[in-house]
Amino acid sequence: MKSISELKQKLRNEFIEKRKSIPAKKRKQKSKLIAEKLFSLPEFLNAKKIMVYHSFKEEVETDLIIQKAHETGKEVFVPDIHDAENCLMNCVKIEKETELEMDCFGICKPKKQELIHPKELDLVIVPGIAFDLNGNRLGWGKGYFDRFLKKCKKCIFIGLAFEEQITEKIPADEMDVKINIIITEKQAKYT
Repeated sequence: MKSISELKQKLRNEFIEKRKSIPAKKRKQKSKLIAEKLFSLPEFLNAKKIMVYHSFKEEVETDLIIQKAHETGKEVFVPDIHDAENCLMNCVKIEKETELEMDCFGICKPKKQELIHPKELDLVIVPGIAFDLNGNRLGWGKGYFDRFLKKCKKCIFIGLAFEEQITEKIPADEMDVKINIIITEKQAKYT
C-alpha cells in the first residue's frame, strides 16, 4: 500500500500535467471568470486585509484580483519566502506602485518588506495544484502555506483552481490545513 506522500506525489504529477495542458488564452479567460466569482463573495467584499499569491507558471492568474483589492481600498499582502531551508514564508504588503523582484523560485515579491502578522489577516487566497470539494488542497509538497495558514486565527481561506484541478479526494494528514471556499470558473463551493 502506498503512503500518503506517495499518493500525493502521484496526484501532484497528474494535476501539474492537466494544468499545463490548458492553453494560455483559455487559462486567462478562466482566471477572469474565477476572479469575478471571488469579487461577488461577501468574504471578499467584507475583508479589509487580504493576502493574495502572485500567480506563477500555470496557476490561476491573480493580477486582476490584486488590482481590484487595491481599487476597493483593501490592504493587500503577498507571500514572501524568507527561509527556504525551513519552508517558511512571511506576509508582506504590496501597493499599486510597489517595486517587485523575483524570489528564489522566480515568484514576484516586493523589494521593500513591510510585514504583517498572519493573525491580522481577514482573508487568504491560496494556490494549489489540486483541490477536492471537502476543502483538501494539494500544494507543491513543502508545506509553506500549511505552516503559514496555521498561524492565521480569524481568516477565511479561499482556494482558486480551474475545474481541471478538482478531484474527488485528496489524501490529507495532520499537517494539512483545509480551505473554506474553493472557486473555479464554474462554481464557488463552501467546504
